[in-house]
Amino acid sequence: HRLEPAIQAIFDNHSGEAMANQGFAAKVTYLYATPKIVLDFNAVYGQRNAKALHPVYNEKIDSYRFGVAFTFFKPFKITEKNIWSFWGSIEYFNEDSQVDFFDSSVSAIMGGVMWKHRRK
Repeated sequence: HRLEPAIQAIFDNHSGEAMANQGFAAKVTYLYATPKIVLDFNAVYGQRNAKALHPVYNEKIDSYRFGVAFTFFKPFKITEKNIWSFWGSIEYFNEDSQVDFFDSSVSAIMGGVMWKHRRK
């Protein structure tokens, strides 16, 4: 079992003051790994505050973001040298801004097979 918290300070300096922002993000990762399965869970929350009003929208582009992701890896052997893994992932991330044009969200379900070659 492995738990990794993280805090990030954000200082995005852009040419225009309306797009420049600062804020923070807090993230936690939980990893469970055994020879039979690997589980990875991530969660993040953060906020950003603009330095000035946007000239088109006449509002500050302050935003809040959050998201979660879960991924698993299930290894299986075909030969002694080759290790394959089934993997799958599901995630959701959202950013809510005071200006609707800048809102965004991502939802994904993915899966596949990975191959890892071992040297002799």
